[in-house]
Amino acid sequence: METIGDRIKNARKELNLSQQDLAGDDFSKSYISKIERGLVNPSMKALKLISTRLNKSVSYLLTGKDNESIDLDLLYEGERLFEEKKYKESIEKLQNVFKYKESLDKKSLENLYYYLANNYFELNDYENSKKYSLEFINITDKNISKKHFKIYNVLAECYFLLEKRKKSLECFLKAEELLSYDLSIEIKSKLELIHNIGIIYGQMGNIKVSKDYLKKLINISKKERIITETVLGAFLNLADIYLHSEKNTEKAISYLDNRLLSLLEYFRDYERLCGVYVTYIDIYINKKDHKKAEESIEKLEEYASFIENKRNKAEIEFFIYLYKGKVELEEDQLNKAEDNFIEALNISNEEKLPRVKSIVLYLLGKLYFKKEDYKKALSYIEKSEKLAKEVEYYFNISEVYELMGKIYIKLGEIEKGQEFYEKAVKFLREQ
Repeated sequence: METIGDRIKNARKELNLSQQDLAGDDFSKSYISKIERGLVNPSMKALKLISTRLNKSVSYLLTGKDNESIDLDLLYEGERLFEEKKYKESIEKLQNVFKYKESLDKKSLENLYYYLANNYFELNDYENSKKYSLEFINITDKNISKKHFKIYNVLAECYFLLEKRKKSLECFLKAEELLSYDLSIEIKSKLELIHNIGIIYGQMGNIKVSKDYLKKLINISKKERIITETVLGAFLNLADIYLHSEKNTEKAISYLDNRLLSLLEYFRDYERLCGVYVTYIDIYINKKDHKKAEESIEKLEEYASFIENKRNKAEIEFFIYLYKGKVELEEDQLNKAEDNFIEALNISNEEKLPRVKSIVLYLLGKLYFKKEDYKKALSYIEKSEKLAKEVEYYFNISEVYELMGKIYIKLGEIEKGQEFYEKAVKFLREQ
């Protein structure tokens, strides 16, 4: 079966061109040789240049025939527009090619799905991005390339943002497998991948593995002498784990020293600065230092004003109300706490933030337990548990089970209460 390489080689020989003649100043002779031997697949940009020098259409080089109904130049244009970050214009070009997908050769179809998946992801259309990512994976024989590394990361991000954490983790782990091959993956991309895997393991309740990945990331950054926002995020995530899962406040503080704050301010990474103060607030609430907790809430409000992403800003505003409520709950200002928790709940509903919604539902259950309204408390706790399972977020599930146990005992259902206490203990032992 004639390949792209065969057609390029035959067309070159028809014109009595050497491989160096065809390469010109744009490529190396060895690159042309590898294309002709089928060792590499040329990009659409490379094909465009090669087709011009050979007086052949891109369509001919790809399919073996000049198919006028398929304007493969549109595929090249779509790729170029993507690189220029003109995502909507790129999709428009690519969708015109998509109409004739049945007539495309495999290489063109791979490129089409690859760029459609990436374009839709950049436009936050995660369903379409997921669809074309899966199409790309399904039609490729050897899932070992730089493009596969990128697509598995894109697909994982889509599943994560669609609240499908198990599927997200599977795709990130597929991408991790590709790191064992010589694909020339940039160190920054490797660190981001390791960070994402650590985050998801933590959210799914596997704290030990989460810590291992985050520490691995930090060790690589030290070895390579590289500091990125992702590395700074790993310090913040480890602080969060030591504070919430291991109740080790001093260890948490050790990951949140002034150097971390200075670096985040240098990078103008306002979202992670907010994350630092979220962790500080938790530390101060655990220490019963409500004055410092309130000061940190003020800093959180200050940095939130710099965040441009609407969804991320809404999530920070959610936490501002949440922590105001937590401080008031600790001080037994239950009505004020209730008002702030309801505000947080409204934001989570309006902005569709199911993961953090499970947290405020738990806190409302805790509040009504303090008010001795045990049926209402149970209603909120059951909603929290159900939602945590739906979005695969088990970070504070042991506390949910423990509170459910207390509520059932207060309601006189001793056996059921004991059952949830045992669930809490079992979960903690597994960690």
